[in-house]
Amino acid sequence: TDSIETLCRKKRLPAPTVISLGEGQEPVAIKAINAGVINGNSVLLQNCELGLGLMNELESMIEKLKDSMHPDFRLFLTALPHPEFPLGLLQMATKVTNEPPAGLKAGLLRSYTPGVTVDQDKLERVETAQWRQLLYVLCHLHSTVQERRKFGPLGWNIPYEYNTSDLQSCISFLERHL
Repeated sequence: TDSIETLCRKKRLPAPTVISLGEGQEPVAIKAINAGVINGNSVLLQNCELGLGLMNELESMIEKLKDSMHPDFRLFLTALPHPEFPLGLLQMATKVTNEPPAGLKAGLLRSYTPGVTVDQDKLERVETAQWRQLLYVLCHLHSTVQERRKFGPLGWNIPYEYNTSDLQSCISFLERHL
């Protein structure tokens, strides 16, 4: 999500309308897509693996709207791999994968890359003595969990993908409570 919002800012486009699919969000998503096609706004549908019904309809919906589509309209989809995700939709899209880097050191370096998660502004944002140390601990935990995923469920009761947005949420929580 942050990468897409950053892209829109760089291209001087308005921020996308963000909709997380699941629990009856399909009508909201269809309404946002139709508005975006007319107005030229971008739409970001998250967790598309939870809205497979809409994904199956989306390919034909895009074909119908193709001629009347505003030239600035962009539709972004984020999804975890799912065996029932429509192949036709994948084939008509530009695909970008975001794989975590291999190794603990590479993961930490990625966390501290400017514009990714932690930058100089974020390091200087809170004036307490523990802020930088706790920020490092969160980034270290994130890199450890990302590296640990390659071993599968061994030693883990419930598989959970601790991704960059989870790390950013933890950092925001920590920032508010220090």
